[in-house]
Amino acid sequence: MGMPHIERDLKALAARVEQIAAAKALRTMADPVEWTHRLSTVNYELDAWQQDYLRSTAKREILLCSRQVGKSSTSALKAAHIVRGGGLCFCLAPTQRQAALLFRQISDHLVADNAAFTRITQTELELKNGGHAISLGTDRPSGIRGHTLVHPGDAVMLLDEAAFCRDEVWPVIMPFLASAPRARLVLLSTPCGPSGEFHRVWTEGGDDWNRVRVPATECSRISPEFLAQEEMRLGPDLYAQEFMCEFVQPAGAFFSSDLVKSMFDGNSETALAAMFAAE
Repeated sequence: MGMPHIERDLKALAARVEQIAAAKALRTMADPVEWTHRLSTVNYELDAWQQDYLRSTAKREILLCSRQVGKSSTSALKAAHIVRGGGLCFCLAPTQRQAALLFRQISDHLVADNAAFTRITQTELELKNGGHAISLGTDRPSGIRGHTLVHPGDAVMLLDEAAFCRDEVWPVIMPFLASAPRARLVLLSTPCGPSGEFHRVWTEGGDDWNRVRVPATECSRISPEFLAQEEMRLGPDLYAQEFMCEFVQPAGAFFSSDLVKSMFDGNSETALAAMFAAE
């Protein structure tokens, strides 16, 4: 066999190897869990709920989670995968500092995956393929008006610690979805009492919402010994709120939130009777 034939065969083999590598990369990119496995920024095994959440394409999703189970870090992976594929992500949180922490994780994952950036600041990044991520703090609602989730690719709005957002935030951010019928909305938080929009969505939001509840006992990285110590330290109510995903009535509240709510739902006579009966 002559040298030209060998060179031709080697080139054909190299091209075939490139095709196989490209096809494997596409398959890996298509599955967010497989994509996560190749990132140097992820040095732990994903729990089952994290894998399900990463693969979920639900348009409306709410995560009720214990402290330190990985709700924010998993959401950053979900957002980074969407942006890496050319999508748009808004990262919102009660303060700009909290939103920046989520945004920093997203950018770190994209750097680890050798994404091609065209622009990156402390609050916004853009990729050559159209991927775009923005972080916004909701502590000044009037300052974040005017955004939209309209985008040629996938789009998602993540609201971290949603139970701690002020009531006036919701009328400002929900119009972001108005002209983007394919966009997704994800609310994630530990509970903060049985009131507010996050509690309402969890308890009354209807079947449109995919609900994910993750108490600390379902996280492989939190030991039973640590939880036993925290239950003794915090007491049953605060422990139930922080680690067991319970909407606990605030200490010192004279009337329960359900009782107060019933007064505004046309059941004032029933509510008053319950108040006097409790005395």
